Amino acid sequence: MERRIKLRTLNEHIVCAICSGYLVDATTVTECLHTFCKSCLVKHLEERNTCPTCDIVIHQSHPLNYIAFDRTMQDIVCKLVPMLQEDELKREREFYRARGEVCPKDLPQANEEDSQQDDKAVNDTDYHRLDEQVNICLECKYPTLAPLKRRFIRCSAQATITHLKKFLALKVLEGPQKYREIDIMCNDEMLGKDHTLKFVQALHSNPVHRQPRCVFGWRWMEVAGGDTLTLTSPNYPASYDYFSHCGWTIWPTSRNVILKLRCDTFYLQESKNGICHDFLRIQQVKYCGSNTPVFSTKNITKLGITFHSNGRLNYPGFQCSLTASNPNTQHCVCGKQASSGAKVAPWLAVLVLVNSSQAFCSASIVREHWVLTSATCAARIKHNKYNYAVRVGIGQDTGSVLIPIRRVLLHPASLHGLSHTDANLALIHLKQAITFRNGAALPVCLPLSPAHHRPASGSPKWQGWRGAEVEEQECLPDHQGPAWLCGQPADLCHPEKGDLGSPLVAKSKGGGWVQVGVAVGGNGCAGDKRLHQESVPHAQVAYISVITSTPHNSLHQE
Repeated sequence: MERRIKLRTLNEHIVCAICSGYLVDATTVTECLHTFCKSCLVKHLEERNTCPTCDIVIHQSHPLNYIAFDRTMQDIVCKLVPMLQEDELKREREFYRARGEVCPKDLPQANEEDSQQDDKAVNDTDYHRLDEQVNICLECKYPTLAPLKRRFIRCSAQATITHLKKFLALKVLEGPQKYREIDIMCNDEMLGKDHTLKFVQALHSNPVHRQPRCVFGWRWMEVAGGDTLTLTSPNYPASYDYFSHCGWTIWPTSRNVILKLRCDTFYLQESKNGICHDFLRIQQVKYCGSNTPVFSTKNITKLGITFHSNGRLNYPGFQCSLTASNPNTQHCVCGKQASSGAKVAPWLAVLVLVNSSQAFCSASIVREHWVLTSATCAARIKHNKYNYAVRVGIGQDTGSVLIPIRRVLLHPASLHGLSHTDANLALIHLKQAITFRNGAALPVCLPLSPAHHRPASGSPKWQGWRGAEVEEQECLPDHQGPAWLCGQPADLCHPEKGDLGSPLVAKSKGGGWVQVGVAVGGNGCAGDKRLHQESVPHAQVAYISVITSTPHNSLHQE
């Protein structure tokens, strides 16, 4: 007997979540496998780099490279919805005919073999020249190495520090296989092997006062409390060009950020009959002529600013300052110890099941919305985040707070949480901002901060879980390399109490506490019950250094 199913019962699976219509040219995000209409998804990705459904980051700079046509889904939709494909093709032809153009689907298709040869020829000659390019100046600090014939190079912004090391090893050492003997530094800070040159450029530019140029297209900018952006029209202080169309999408790091815009210079074409032909649009309000915008807002997740000019007249343009302040972090000092009555450090957080108070892992607070832990802990909750939460403010007089998880970002080189990888780190993005004003929860300093937030010189004392002192030791053969820190804890590591993922901290040059590592395992924290039962001397515990392995570009994503 045939069972009939109504089409409306399948609608949620074959309808685009953006336009609420049936899927046309079904296109799937390769990161999360959500499917949308191609035109809807491409339009969405012009202003954002996240999935419209789950809000996961598709790619930082090239999200369109990580979507693909889903032929199977489109075939299913066409079979379920009669005449959908024919009606859509008819509307598409009418659209192009009304504009005096030929529909692309009516053009003769190229020979498949010829197209493959053309693609191969393009790939063979590309060498990433179409990527965003960066200029680098390389200087050697050791006179024993052979000097470079050319100090200045230009390469793709997607290249990593490892690529640069292999290039240098080929030039100054015996071959690229010796690239591990080279360290690359920028502004006296050692760069991680997985850092891209685009990230290095963004990280080591002045984070407090930036001047993003308005060029054709849009720029995505993250701002936190204390940041200042200087926004200018094209060619400023000279007159802007005809037919300019550019803008900025500003992403506050949290809803607590207050944004204020003030223009020192503003002179565009005057409006005619109440219509602005050259204008600066802030959200949905247009400003033109000498109508200087004054703008202030808070509790938003995105601010859109667009500049447009026509082809008739051009004027001097504008120069505006966008300042961001955050009352939650205005008087917050990272690495500051809590009151004497507190049982644990204020930056310590724990990972728990939503319906349980027992911690299975620890973490450290590094930003309003971010905690840092080991990838071994985070891999457990990455695909089941709704059943887990992060508890902050533990051991404080004001009580703890349970915060749900938005997403989990494993370090790209963590190999899905394997304990012996050199990048066993992960960041957890929280749905709500952590309140710093009452002092119950405070962030720990990271070595990515200014110099006074870095570990003091010499042999600093370490502190592990629950404030126990850790004596630095040479690592065992299983944990050899620059990313590993090892020590003997004064208090034995107990994985069943949630000690994995806990921060290893040291006194900084500024007097606070800076995180230098994350507990990821070792003989003393491998869950071996025999060690606890026989009360053997405390074994060595392995830590991953956050100085060289912090997941680099994730802290700026909100």
